[in-house]
Amino acid sequence: MLSSRPDLLPEAYVRELGKLQDAAPAVPFREIERALTRELGRPLSELFAEFEEAPVAAASIGQVHRATLLDGRKVAVKVQRPNIENLVQLDMELLEVFVRALAQGLPPLDFDTIIRETRDMISAELDYTREAELTAKLSAFFAGNPHIHVPAVISELSTKRVLVTAFMPGEKLTNVLDRMLTAREAGGADAQVQLTELLSRVLEAYARQVLEAGVFQADPHPGNLLADDAGNLTVLDFGCAKVLDMTQRANMLTLLRATVCRDIQGMASAMEAMGFKTQSGTREGLANYAKNALAQMALVKNESGGFCSQLEMVSRIAEFGRFIDSDPIVKLPEEFVMLGRVFGTLSGLFVHYRPEVSATARVLPVVLSALASRPEAGQVPHE
Repeated sequence: MLSSRPDLLPEAYVRELGKLQDAAPAVPFREIERALTRELGRPLSELFAEFEEAPVAAASIGQVHRATLLDGRKVAVKVQRPNIENLVQLDMELLEVFVRALAQGLPPLDFDTIIRETRDMISAELDYTREAELTAKLSAFFAGNPHIHVPAVISELSTKRVLVTAFMPGEKLTNVLDRMLTAREAGGADAQVQLTELLSRVLEAYARQVLEAGVFQADPHPGNLLADDAGNLTVLDFGCAKVLDMTQRANMLTLLRATVCRDIQGMASAMEAMGFKTQSGTREGLANYAKNALAQMALVKNESGGFCSQLEMVSRIAEFGRFIDSDPIVKLPEEFVMLGRVFGTLSGLFVHYRPEVSATARVLPVVLSALASRPEAGQVPHE
């Protein structure tokens, strides 16, 4: 997460931490080959026309190799690191000990939900069968979009520890954005337009996942986001993904609509329905939180202007900023733990690169589409 926050850390730290996105120490190919043969039940020569031994990416849980199927299709083969389950379990136990040790010195917060949701999401990353199902769902969802893509799954070669998908062209998002930023600072006339369009597609991709698809990739670091030469976006790695039911999505839309309308009581009612609670446990406490959140959003906008500032404010809310010290939020809905992770990461990109994004042009159509799909859509006023 910190590797995606160039607005918070010096460049040297971001660069070093960025290696954890897709350039962690690789597992030797001999071990990978044994794991693949064990999982797929046949030697690689019987399944692939070509298989590159050097990984194209290596992350904490798995690494990815480029290969060619017998029918000529180019694919990405994601293989889970051997014995990773034990390491993940140890990490989760250490995380809980660490958080509880710090909790007494921190403001009141729903640490139980944060720990549980983090444990559940990271443990879910070990199940490539689940990841394959969610990847296939999002691939189908974005199939008609010319600019946002999710790779198709090769289901017959995918197991609990192996995931094979179509190989997608593109380069790590921040590499492309850095070149655009350099060109913009050198006076390039088109660089800002291109940068804005690319980050607008990132924003649209997540708005559509959360509000329309009901599944969102909860780990949007730049290693999981690719941009091709035409400025199209590919979203990868749905191991860490959150599924939202219809009630959760409806409550989010209600909260979003109330926020846009600056309806404090409507915001408080939506937050209560979602499961937010303040220390006092009263609706008035949530209303005070909503009032101060709106005030902070206006303050940030007045200080630096633009949609980037608004997105940063949303990330602060999602990351549980305490606007009322005397009555802080102490109970969170589980989906907001991962939403906080997403908006925190995206806000770092937006604040650092400063695109000129139009929220009306990119987000409002998604909101209206999602509202129209609700059963009570006919009762929604024009806003």
